[in-house]
Amino acid sequence: MRLPPPVCDNSFVPTVTFQGARSVLRKATPYCLVLLILVVVAACKQSEATEPQVTPSQQALTRTAVPSPTPVSPSPSQQPTVHLPQDEAPHSSATEWWYYTGHLKAQDGRRFGFELTFFQVIRPGIPRALMAHFAVTDQQTGKFHYEERAGLALDQQPPRGFRLSIESWSVSGAEGSDRLAAANSQYAIDLSLKATKPPVLHNGTGLVAFTADTTSYYYSRSRMEVTGTISVGGNTVAVEGLAWMDHQWGDFGPDQREGAGWDWFGLQMADGSDLMLSLLRGQDGEVDFRYGSFVDKGGNVRHLTAEDIEATPTRRWTSPRSGATYPVVWQVKIKPLGLELQVDPVMDDQEFDASRIAQVIYWEGEVAVNGTSDGRPASGEGYLEMTGYVPR
Repeated sequence: MRLPPPVCDNSFVPTVTFQGARSVLRKATPYCLVLLILVVVAACKQSEATEPQVTPSQQALTRTAVPSPTPVSPSPSQQPTVHLPQDEAPHSSATEWWYYTGHLKAQDGRRFGFELTFFQVIRPGIPRALMAHFAVTDQQTGKFHYEERAGLALDQQPPRGFRLSIESWSVSGAEGSDRLAAANSQYAIDLSLKATKPPVLHNGTGLVAFTADTTSYYYSRSRMEVTGTISVGGNTVAVEGLAWMDHQWGDFGPDQREGAGWDWFGLQMADGSDLMLSLLRGQDGEVDFRYGSFVDKGGNVRHLTAEDIEATPTRRWTSPRSGATYPVVWQVKIKPLGLELQVDPVMDDQEFDASRIAQVIYWEGEVAVNGTSDGRPASGEGYLEMTGYVPR
């Protein structure tokens, strides 16, 4: 579960929390900063060129009206459940994201984890905007490389599915067949994804109520086969693997609670089952809301309640940059399923510093899973996201 970045109009939503990507954010206004950066970049390019080349983003900044992605689905408050494939497309909600994490194996045996996330932000009187996060976990070098970008949402939506892009970064898809492309200073991915199970509507309908006045529409494609390429230092190799996709949207309410945050697990087991857990922490740092979904090999979904879930941190790591202390090793028990798992990071330092644009720092990283299922050995891989740990 991920929640949104803060916004420019503080009277509309004073401060809200952010997914990527799928942290509780400070009272800064990164969305205003996003627009300011776009304006400054456009102005600099104009001043440096003798014959200015006007880009689509620059054109959009000078228009009185920015075209909205089409089609736009009804506001979530107008529908009781998630409806697919219609709800794959962007909505008119305040905040929305398409969140991909996955595991890649190259033909030469090298292994990589990746995260690619697009966030859409809509506020009254302000052009529709995008932010994106891209990260690669390189298991060979023990390094974590990441980058963030921002831009206006100018893509015209296809008749089916969705498309979002910022410069050369893009995500697109329809009915479980998706395409991802992104690059940072060291790595580039070009991937095709194909879902092998039906979409998971969390909480049964895809509508999750976190508080009396905060709800979210949330579905996942918990197991997607991946083929494509990764480029490392300019050298391109073929890869294959597994990915997880989250799509979440809603008109999220403010959350200014000191110390609030969450821990999210997306685990893909070797036996073909998948597990999503979300733990939301309150002002005192204690978990005050938890839920999850278990998906068996055949795609059958079991909703997990707070009573079903035990998740206990057993080791912590402190970032030398932010000072945040993250619980990087966990013991997870799903009592009605007989699952007892240990979740370990493939490397401790997978902290994503998105403070330049989104003004948030969080931990999002690749993990290994080992334990037992009804007493039999169990193993897998996954991603863990942790927010709200940076000292204030």
